[in-house]
Formats: sequence, structure tokens, C-alpha cells
Amino acid sequence: MTTFLAGARETVAPRRGGRDGQLPPLLVALTAVTGLVDAFSYLVLGHVFVANQTGNVVFFAFALAGVGGFSATASVAAIGCFAVGALVAGRLGRSLATTVLTLTITGMAADSPLAGATGTHLARRLISVAAMFLGALAGALLVLHVHIVYPLVRALVILAAVAIIAVAWARNPRTTAL
Repeated sequence: MTTFLAGARETVAPRRGGRDGQLPPLLVALTAVTGLVDAFSYLVLGHVFVANQTGNVVFFAFALAGVGGFSATASVAAIGCFAVGALVAGRLGRSLATTVLTLTITGMAADSPLAGATGTHLARRLISVAAMFLGALAGALLVLHVHIVYPLVRALVILAAVAIIAVAWARNPRTTAL
């Protein structure tokens, strides 16, 4: 548990001079942007998705937001069954080529102690899934209850903030902190 908490802290609030610098929280923010954009693209542009497990995580967020036609139970079951399959595959071999969030969920299962691994990256992977989920949930709520453009506005604001922080960090990585 201590390793998990340390990994979570290092992902969302890295210490100065940390191995990855400010990159992990910036990538978490960009992952939330993908959830916002997926919410917009799926709910507004005609049900467009790029990855199956990404879709299941985003469908779960839509169900919790109250979008009709989505089942939280079905989404959780699909993700859980996928994770069990990934766990079995992790016991058999470590190479599973797949898309981003699908790969993250696969890695969580395959790198777990149940699969005979250490689980050292579990916190970072869970934070990535949570960021996608929260971005999709926020995007769905904005589309349903505010205006369809607001998920994209929020995504743009996050992208601008990430760009400004990244440029500042690149100029002086030793002193810039989030």
C-alpha cells in the first residue's frame, strides 16, 4: 500500500528533481482531455470511438451522468471481464499490443501480484483510467446540462494550461513546479 500511495503522489504531485519531472501530472491532464473529447465526439458527432476499453470506461461515465441507453453494470462487467482475460494473458506472457486505455487496463491486470508481478505502476495506471473517466463524466454532464461546446472549451483550457506549464518547465526544469 505504501508503494501504491507513493506512486500516486509521484504521479499527481511529483517532487522537485523527480525522475519524470512534471510530465506525469501533465499527461494525466491530457488524459482527462481525451475523456472530454470522447464525450463530445460520441454524444454529439454520431457515436464515434477509437478503442473498445476506452469506450467501456467512457460508457460507464455516461451511465453515471444519466445519459439514456448506457448501462453502468454492463460497462463494469465488460471492463472486469477484460481485466480477467488480461490477468490470464499476463500469467502466460507479457506482450499484449492494444490501444492506450485498453493497454493500461491490461497492464494493471498483467502487472499485478496475482499475475506474478510486482504491480509497481498500478497507481499511475489507475490515475490514468480515473482521469479518462472523470473527463468523460464531465464532458457528458456538460453536453447534457450546459451546452455541447463546453467540453471542447474545457479541453482547450486544459490544453493551454498544459502547454504553458510544459514550456515553463522545459525552460527551467529544476525550478518549475505545478
